[in-house]
Amino acid sequence: MPATEPIEALDPQPGFVPADPPVAVVDIGSNTVRLVVYDGYRRAPVPMFNESATCGLGGELAATGEIGADAAERALRAIARFGRLARGMGAAAPAFIATAAVREAANGGDFVREVGRRCGERVDVLSGEEEARLSALGVISGMPRADGIVADLGGGSLELVDIRRGTIANQATLPLGILRYADRRPAQRRAMLGEIRSELASIRWLRGGEGRAFYPVGGAWRAVARLHMARADHPLHIIDGYRVPAGDMRNLADLVGPLSPRSLEQIAGVSRRRRDSLPVACDLMAAVLRAAGSKTVAFSAQGLREGYLYAGLDAKARRDDPVLAAALALAAREARFGPVGEALFDWIDPLFRGRRKGRRRLRRTACHLADIGWREHPDYRAVQTMNRIQRFPFMGLRHDERAFLGYTAFVRYGGDPAAPEARPLHRLMSERLRHRAEVIGEAVRLAFRVSGGAPALLARSALVVDGNRLSLRLPDHGAPPFDDPVARQFEALAATAGMRAGRIAG
Repeated sequence: MPATEPIEALDPQPGFVPADPPVAVVDIGSNTVRLVVYDGYRRAPVPMFNESATCGLGGELAATGEIGADAAERALRAIARFGRLARGMGAAAPAFIATAAVREAANGGDFVREVGRRCGERVDVLSGEEEARLSALGVISGMPRADGIVADLGGGSLELVDIRRGTIANQATLPLGILRYADRRPAQRRAMLGEIRSELASIRWLRGGEGRAFYPVGGAWRAVARLHMARADHPLHIIDGYRVPAGDMRNLADLVGPLSPRSLEQIAGVSRRRRDSLPVACDLMAAVLRAAGSKTVAFSAQGLREGYLYAGLDAKARRDDPVLAAALALAAREARFGPVGEALFDWIDPLFRGRRKGRRRLRRTACHLADIGWREHPDYRAVQTMNRIQRFPFMGLRHDERAFLGYTAFVRYGGDPAAPEARPLHRLMSERLRHRAEVIGEAVRLAFRVSGGAPALLARSALVVDGNRLSLRLPDHGAPPFDDPVARQFEALAATAGMRAGRIAG
């Protein structure tokens, strides 16, 4: 490998100090090298920067057992650039992790040493066991109670992990990466499928996935999710939390698996760069779903990199709810008068006493997000905030939960439930969930009418529920004067909640 002068790191912009130092991970995979920079080392980190370079380190591995010279050169250049970018963004010590191609190549050690010599970076080459564990932890970081089979499909390998209510039970690494079948021709498909079934049959615990969820991870399987979304005309194009019955996904995979890249040109929802790999990805997904007997497919955008960060958190931080943690961080940056979410949650709680405890998490999250849209223009505030929340990179939210949070904010800012902008969200929610969002939105809207968003003023007022009668108690001082907007909003809340409007009194 030819030597070049090391590339010096850039210094961050003088005088700029981020709220939290960014954290960077460079993932040296079998097909791509990817840099992701996160906004801090925390329970729910948000990606600030994400870029990949297609290098194909594993492209010649099956034929030669080595990393090819051209692929190594492309990867070295990408690693040098990504290290410089990460440090220029303020990440003091980027993590460089390598997976199957570097681990299995006869010259993988030479490549790692060359990274150190040319780029000045230390690479952590993960074992198959560690790669599987971190991929599973990535899923668990977003779905703490996940239960089923995690499968991370990369260029060089397939990691399988059995997780039971957030705990790793079994794991395995199989030589079933996308690049290993890159040159597959239609006539070779039967032999490939036989090889895949044979490898999967060797994992005896895999059948323990029967009736449980299947959590696909990796870019090739994200492409399958996008295709399914396009065919279903799904209104929210976010991979994380997208759930499909396993039978539906098997049917799609069986349809696409035999197709050639040329045939895929005619199918909407298939990107040009995924045409070569999509049939293999579909064949692999169908085979794993059958071997595991999975009931549901739940896509996760969190994988190896997120698992790497999650593994470094202390036990207390790992127990925090990722959705609430993200909402709290967002509210801390955006709220006008400091955190108001808990005060709002307590204030509207009389409307929901006696309801199932499991529903409190989303209600609390909605309260913490209730004041993040105040900077938007009043004429667009409801729609802008709705869109921002439902598309925010929360970890592990189902799509109906995303719709619920966005729709609650829409109602809170005075959006008309019958407006065309709200209809896509209606498609994602049950009638019961939609109604609950409307009640919470109207209740929070009233709370802001009463207090202006100041927690101290809110604490001197209260909702009072007596059977089916709703009353509002206002303080004799400190609150905005009682006027028609407060009365109108109080009556709107009572009507939405299906209650009788009682007294408004000081």
